Amino acid sequence: MLAGIVFLWIGIAVLCGYVASEKGRSAGAWLFVGLCFGVFALLALVAVPAGDGPRECSRCGRSRVRHHRQVDGVATYFCPPCAQLHDEGPAVPAIP
Repeated sequence: MLAGIVFLWIGIAVLCGYVASEKGRSAGAWLFVGLCFGVFALLALVAVPAGDGPRECSRCGRSRVRHHRQVDGVATYFCPPCAQLHDEGPAVPAIP
């Protein structure tokens, strides 16, 4: 009985990680939250809107690109396989 509950809890945590990755969120972070809070984390994840998600690299086309920094109002992204910084156009202005 206890082993079944543990396997169900771990399954819910893995499902949290999968749903998070599909919604453009951090799968590892949501997997951890799923381990801590179980079905409540899954319900919260379903309620959270989808994120921007990773971008594809404009140079190699196969890589995931993550936000690196903002320089002079231009969002700069880093592609790990290319090891290049890419300018992806004007950044969203910061709210004062």
